[in-house]
Amino acid sequence: MPAATKEKPAATKAAAKKKSTPIAAYNPPVREVQKYNDLPFEFGELYEALDDITLAAEGGKLTDENWVCEIFAATKDFEAFLDDLSTYDELFRIHDRWWYALAALANTGDEEYFARCEDIAHRLRERAVETGQL
Repeated sequence: MPAATKEKPAATKAAAKKKSTPIAAYNPPVREVQKYNDLPFEFGELYEALDDITLAAEGGKLTDENWVCEIFAATKDFEAFLDDLSTYDELFRIHDRWWYALAALANTGDEEYFARCEDIAHRLRERAVETGQL
């Protein structure tokens, strides 16, 4: 006789569903990039965007020629992200996984000029201009 299956409580179902709902740019369960809009972020929330951008980059969902419009709904949202990113290391740290993803988007491996968040934001903006995205 097959074992009876237990029904999950409604609260557990809602929590499981919420976990698979994307916070922002990349939703791994459905493998799609969803664009950020209505930025800037609330204090301390930039890490969510950095996680999502990293997942999208690692998942091969971003192209060199269009990554800005693949992540952000409008240029103003990209600029707001860069503004927030440029001061992020005043309180927080960019860890290696984020750094490698951002370095790939910026097409750089130069740690000397891509270490401080201000430098990272500057290079991302510069790369977006070089590739005709701004």
